[in-house]
Amino acid sequence: SRSINKKEKDDQFIIQSLENSSQSSNNPQFTALSNLNGIIVGQERNIMLKFCKNCSPLEGENIQGVISKGKGVKIHRLGCKYLLEADEKRIVDVRWDDEAINTSLRPVQLQVLCEDTPGVLANMSRAITTSGFNIGNVHLRKLSNGRGLARLEVMLKSLEDLENVIKRLRQEDGILEVTRR
Repeated sequence: SRSINKKEKDDQFIIQSLENSSQSSNNPQFTALSNLNGIIVGQERNIMLKFCKNCSPLEGENIQGVISKGKGVKIHRLGCKYLLEADEKRIVDVRWDDEAINTSLRPVQLQVLCEDTPGVLANMSRAITTSGFNIGNVHLRKLSNGRGLARLEVMLKSLEDLENVIKRLRQEDGILEVTRR
């Protein structure tokens, strides 16, 4: 008989926990738990999970989970290329927990097409920081025809935060287009 390694044991534990919780969703222990990561997997809170770095899901977005080998459940935005490539047998239902104590800031990649003029970077920075958010990283590239391309990593919690930052950026002089990467 084949021996089971640690990653397979972890996977089996997660699957068993999800199966058990779906059979006893009125478990008082379940309702008493606080959720630190803001996600409910099946009927369980505080399952080991990670957020996909490629799609960086924010609270309020439609999400699904993928049981990853030995790493718990990885949370993806719907449409993420890694979710679309995942084995269907490993995909689990997840949702945002309205009772979560705290949702952490996550890096979100924005791409800004702008005019290549003095002060446009300061305008972008001001729009983000006056919205109450921090810029984690900036990469600028000069394009032809008097334009520039900025790739910004902004630390956000929710879809609402993202919408507010994009709206503020679009109001600034010299900003032509703002998209999430």
